[in-house]
Amino acid sequence: MRKVISIVCSVVLCMSIVLASVGQVSALENADVANREEQISALFDEMTENRALSLLNEAIADESSVSSQAAVQEDLADIDEQAENMFDQLVRQLAEREGVTEQLKANNQMLWVKKMNSIRNRAEEIVNHELIYS
Repeated sequence: MRKVISIVCSVVLCMSIVLASVGQVSALENADVANREEQISALFDEMTENRALSLLNEAIADESSVSSQAAVQEDLADIDEQAENMFDQLVRQLAEREGVTEQLKANNQMLWVKKMNSIRNRAEEIVNHELIYS
């Protein structure tokens, strides 16, 4: 319903702008009342049809834009999920390979944090290089 009201308002606004800009208002002032109403009705019908076609074309373009945006969003979500999984796996593997364990965390927290930050940074760089930048 809101869309219909918006269309009607747009058509009426367009009609008044066109009538004023084309100078048909002055031409209509000289015509008799019946002829004037007929001309206004014909012009309104033509403008309504043109505006309806324009709105239909806009809606089709919007729908295709929305569907392409949805496809892009799906692709991005898939890449994001892959990146997160790859990052988690790399962090686990690098931590295991370098001996960064819960025991190290309990014995020397600062060293554990330093090593984990290094591992996380390297894993992030690998993920960015392999998935994001390629």
